[in-house]
Amino acid sequence: MRLKSEFVVNVEANNPNAHISLIYGKESNVTLWYRDQELSQGKLPSFRQGTNNISIMHVDMNGKSKLDSGIQETLKQDQKNRMVPMVVQVQAPITIVVGEYKLREFVVYVNCSLTLDSLSADKNPEIITSTYTIHATL
Repeated sequence: MRLKSEFVVNVEANNPNAHISLIYGKESNVTLWYRDQELSQGKLPSFRQGTNNISIMHVDMNGKSKLDSGIQETLKQDQKNRMVPMVVQVQAPITIVVGEYKLREFVVYVNCSLTLDSLSADKNPEIITSTYTIHATL
Protein backbone atom coordinates (compact mmCIF):
# COMPACT_ATOMS: atom_id res chain seq x y z
CA MET A 1 0.00 0.00 0.00
CA ARG A 2 1.22 3.49 -0.84
CA LEU A 3 0.39 6.24 1.60
CA LYS A 4 0.32 9.86 0.50
CA SER A 5 0.45 12.09 3.55
CA GLU A 6 -0.12 15.77 4.08
CA PHE A 7 0.28 17.28 7.53
CA VAL A 8 0.56 20.72 9.02
CA VAL A 9 2.76 20.67 12.11
CA ASN A 10 2.80 23.70 14.40
CA VAL A 11 6.18 24.31 16.02
CA GLU A 12 6.37 26.78 18.92
CA ALA A 13 9.67 28.54 19.62
CA ASN A 14 10.04 30.55 22.83
CA ASN A 15 12.77 33.16 23.16
CA PRO A 16 12.40 34.61 26.68
CA ASN A 17 15.66 36.59 26.51
CA ALA A 18 15.46 40.40 26.51
CA HIS A 19 18.83 40.91 24.79
CA ILE A 20 19.25 38.04 22.33
CA SER A 21 17.38 37.47 19.09
CA LEU A 22 17.62 34.35 16.92
CA ILE A 23 17.91 33.85 13.18
CA TYR A 24 16.46 30.57 11.91
CA GLY A 25 18.43 29.51 8.84
CA LYS A 26 17.21 28.11 5.53
CA GLU A 27 18.58 24.58 5.88
CA SER A 28 16.10 23.22 8.43
CA ASN A 29 14.40 19.85 8.26
CA VAL A 30 11.24 18.56 9.95
CA THR A 31 10.43 14.85 9.67
CA LEU A 32 7.30 13.04 10.84
CA TRP A 33 7.56 9.34 11.74
CA TYR A 34 5.02 6.64 12.54
CA ARG A 35 6.92 3.95 14.41
CA ASP A 36 10.03 3.43 12.18
CA GLN A 37 8.25 4.60 9.01
CA GLU A 38 8.96 8.10 7.69
CA LEU A 39 5.66 9.65 6.63
CA SER A 40 6.52 13.19 5.55
CA GLN A 41 9.02 16.04 5.55
CA GLY A 42 8.95 19.82 5.60
CA LYS A 43 11.04 22.87 6.47
CA LEU A 44 10.80 25.61 9.05
CA PRO A 45 10.54 29.12 7.66
CA SER A 46 13.71 31.20 7.67
CA PHE A 47 13.17 34.25 9.88
CA ARG A 48 14.48 36.38 12.72
CA GLN A 49 12.84 35.83 16.10
CA GLY A 50 12.95 38.92 18.24
CA THR A 51 13.64 39.25 21.94
CA ASN A 52 10.96 38.22 24.47
CA ASN A 53 9.06 36.46 21.72
CA ILE A 54 7.03 33.31 21.19
CA SER A 55 6.73 32.34 17.53
CA ILE A 56 4.50 29.63 16.10
CA MET A 57 5.66 28.22 12.78
CA HIS A 58 3.24 26.33 10.55
CA VAL A 59 5.15 23.64 8.68
CA ASP A 60 3.51 22.07 5.64
CA MET A 61 4.67 18.48 5.37
CA ASN A 62 4.21 16.07 2.49
CA GLY A 63 5.31 12.55 1.81
CA LYS A 64 4.76 9.31 -0.03
CA SER A 65 5.49 6.08 1.77
CA LYS A 66 5.18 2.41 0.98
CA LEU A 67 3.61 0.63 3.96
CA ASP A 68 3.98 -3.12 4.28
CA SER A 69 1.00 -5.14 5.50
CA GLY A 70 2.39 -5.38 9.04
CA ILE A 71 2.60 -1.60 9.44
CA GLN A 72 -0.87 -1.23 7.89
CA GLU A 73 -2.37 -3.60 10.44
CA THR A 74 -0.50 -1.94 13.31
CA LEU A 75 -1.78 1.48 12.20
CA LYS A 76 -5.35 0.18 12.00
CA GLN A 77 -5.04 -1.25 15.52
CA ASP A 78 -3.48 1.95 16.89
CA GLN A 79 -6.29 4.00 15.31
CA LYS A 80 -8.88 1.67 16.84
CA ASN A 81 -7.23 2.01 20.27
CA ARG A 82 -6.97 5.81 19.79
CA MET A 83 -3.25 5.62 20.65
CA VAL A 84 -1.20 6.46 17.53
CA PRO A 85 2.51 6.94 18.33
CA MET A 86 4.28 9.58 16.24
CA VAL A 87 7.67 11.29 16.35
CA VAL A 88 8.42 14.77 15.03
CA GLN A 89 12.11 15.48 14.52
CA VAL A 90 13.35 19.01 13.91
CA GLN A 91 16.83 20.04 12.83
CA ALA A 92 17.35 23.81 12.56
CA PRO A 93 20.41 26.01 12.09
CA ILE A 94 20.13 29.01 14.43
CA THR A 95 22.34 32.08 14.74
CA ILE A 96 22.42 34.03 18.00
CA VAL A 97 22.24 37.81 17.61
CA VAL A 98 23.15 40.24 20.40
CA GLY A 99 22.01 43.71 19.42
CA GLU A 100 23.02 43.75 15.76
CA TYR A 101 26.07 41.48 16.21
CA LYS A 102 25.68 38.01 14.77
CA LEU A 103 27.47 35.36 16.77
CA ARG A 104 28.14 31.76 15.85
CA GLU A 105 25.56 29.53 14.19
CA PHE A 106 24.64 26.26 15.86
CA VAL A 107 22.24 23.45 14.99
CA VAL A 108 19.33 22.64 17.29
CA TYR A 109 17.84 19.15 17.31
CA VAL A 110 14.37 18.57 18.75
CA ASN A 111 12.81 15.14 19.10
CA CYS A 112 9.13 15.16 20.05
CA SER A 113 7.44 11.84 20.80
CA LEU A 114 3.66 12.09 20.66
CA THR A 115 0.69 9.85 21.09
CA LEU A 116 -2.29 11.01 19.02
CA ASP A 117 -5.89 9.90 19.24
CA SER A 118 -6.28 9.58 15.47
CA LEU A 119 -4.85 10.27 12.04
CA SER A 120 -8.26 10.74 10.48
CA ALA A 121 -8.39 13.19 7.58
CA ASP A 122 -11.70 14.68 8.74
CA LYS A 123 -10.59 15.95 12.17
CA ASN A 124 -7.57 17.43 13.85
CA PRO A 125 -5.77 14.91 16.06
CA GLU A 126 -5.67 15.38 19.79
CA ILE A 127 -2.33 14.97 21.55
CA ILE A 128 -2.71 12.38 24.33
CA THR A 129 0.93 12.42 25.54
CA SER A 130 4.11 14.21 24.52
CA THR A 131 7.77 14.22 25.53
CA TYR A 132 10.54 16.40 24.12
CA THR A 133 14.31 16.24 24.00
CA ILE A 134 16.45 19.13 22.77
CA HIS A 135 20.17 19.42 22.16
CA ALA A 136 22.46 21.61 20.08
CA THR A 137 25.83 21.32 18.33
CA LEU A 138 28.27 23.98 17.21
